[in-house]
Amino acid sequence: IDNIPFTAAIIPVISQIVEETSLPLEPLVYALAFGACLGGNGTLIGASANVVAVGIAEEKGYKISFFEFAKIGFPVMILTVIVANYIFAYLSLFDWMGQ
Repeated sequence: IDNIPFTAAIIPVISQIVEETSLPLEPLVYALAFGACLGGNGTLIGASANVVAVGIAEEKGYKISFFEFAKIGFPVMILTVIVANYIFAYLSLFDWMGQ
């Protein structure tokens, strides 16, 4: 499933969770944004921008296979997810808990 329709479908779910519980909205929205944005970067078909970039590269004579993309894309995705988790943890401990 593509990240944009998934995000659009989950927003009402997050809204309902916030209405029915005492959970703050911000952590849920950040988790959805991080997941939708960063999760698709690991594979060629994981994000629309990846497909477009590979298509442009092929038009210019550069063939990028699924596995060639993943050799670079997957480690970069792991790194960005780790960084995002540190940001998320910091905001959870020091910003959202103070509300």
